[in-house]
Amino acid sequence: MFHKLPTAVSPQARKSFRESIREIRRQSLGATLDEVARRMNPVIRGWANYFGSFCFSMMKKELWQLNLALARWAMRTRKRLRRKPAKALDWLGFCAKTRPGLFATGKWAVGLRYDNKSRMRGARPVP
Repeated sequence: MFHKLPTAVSPQARKSFRESIREIRRQSLGATLDEVARRMNPVIRGWANYFGSFCFSMMKKELWQLNLALARWAMRTRKRLRRKPAKALDWLGFCAKTRPGLFATGKWAVGLRYDNKSRMRGARPVP
């Protein structure tokens, strides 16, 4: 009989992380990207320190969700990015390239990929 091994990160912990990021995103509608980073960094740092030692692949998925949340925030706060998720991800990729130390993850654009023209090509996870 096949037994499924439990993962190190519980679904409740993942949900709690996403809810805290969502709450920060909702509170930051009129804020700049620097202010959003200042508010999110303690949450991201805590997530990375605690769960990064257990299951890095799970943490990478949650950091990708963080990037998507930032794209949603950008679409709500920037008029030229409204209803344009690809352009929002392009803008985030540009910000990640110009300011790599802005968020606590260091290389905070996990999951965003650039082609050789230094322009982001959609929301594809990095293999």
